Amino acid sequence: SSSLVSAEPAACMADSLPEAVLAQLDASLGRAPYVAGFAPGPADFDTLARVGTADTTRFPHVSRWRAHLRVLQARSNGGLTSWNLGTPVATQVASKASRPAASNPAAAKKFAATPAMGDPVAKNGHPKWYPPAADANAIGNTGLRLYNSLTDDKDLFVPRNGKKVGMYVCGPTVYNVSHMGHARASLTFDILRRVLEDYFGYSVLYQVNITDIDDKIILHARRNKLFADYKAKNKSASDLQADIEKALASQKAKLEEKARELAEPLPAGVQKRVVEERETLIKENALKQTQLGETVSKLEAAKGNVEALYAAGSDLLKEMIDKELGHTVTDQAIFEEHARRFEMSWLEDMWALKVRDADVLTRV
Repeated sequence: SSSLVSAEPAACMADSLPEAVLAQLDASLGRAPYVAGFAPGPADFDTLARVGTADTTRFPHVSRWRAHLRVLQARSNGGLTSWNLGTPVATQVASKASRPAASNPAAAKKFAATPAMGDPVAKNGHPKWYPPAADANAIGNTGLRLYNSLTDDKDLFVPRNGKKVGMYVCGPTVYNVSHMGHARASLTFDILRRVLEDYFGYSVLYQVNITDIDDKIILHARRNKLFADYKAKNKSASDLQADIEKALASQKAKLEEKARELAEPLPAGVQKRVVEERETLIKENALKQTQLGETVSKLEAAKGNVEALYAAGSDLLKEMIDKELGHTVTDQAIFEEHARRFEMSWLEDMWALKVRDADVLTRV
């Protein structure tokens, strides 16, 4: 395919890339599929060299594009992967000189060889699994053992191709701001990646996927759009109060109906899992009723104050308006903008936590 940066002559011609050009390049890359199905052209690698070690923290698309191109460049230079963002490629190649040289056919073959399979193993009631042959001299055999869900045991870890490891991590569904669960997941796998790379010396190709098409994203984006339109009507405090009371009555009835459903006895002999799920739902509904009571108190204190009423009753209003007008929101750009905004928010949080950038970032 054609170069992604061929339409950016300033980026290709400049001796260095000032911040204004980086911003221009970032905007261009934000509209281009520079990961999936992307074949870079000469202008891409020319621009990559000029971006060099520039601080691209404020330009996430440039950061990802640079990391992705370096992986592609590494593959074409003998299969070395896992570049450190911001370090010149030539420096990294030199630092990895201890690995088999690509110009040496025998060494390259050993580096890329798929290890032989050992005798089949069947453990703990699982089907047979074929482990890699336990060759103590294999380049990828560091003695590392990992928990194997196919055996319920810790088994020897030997990559298919030398010390190259492909690592896929499921990223967030970007429907709202990040929470502690996102931080925990990202930090956990970042630590595992660092152990593989920095301690065991593996070359890790790290891929993270972001879910940007999801019912939650569509729901939140649609409700935010409808709520913004609602606020633009500049309703009086009395009219706003009436709408909130209507939404409050609807939500109260909904939770009471749910409580009655959950109070119905379960059939005799149901699985323990079903009983536990019912208990969890009962607790969740009780919590929602408690939270609704807190909202009622806030609304009482906000009477007559439009901004305070909006702040206290926004969730109630969003649900009611969405029920009435949700079908009218069909502009796909609304959902796209919502996902991109919270994807950026998540990335900024990960940078603040010093999580290493992914080599490849995909969206589904």
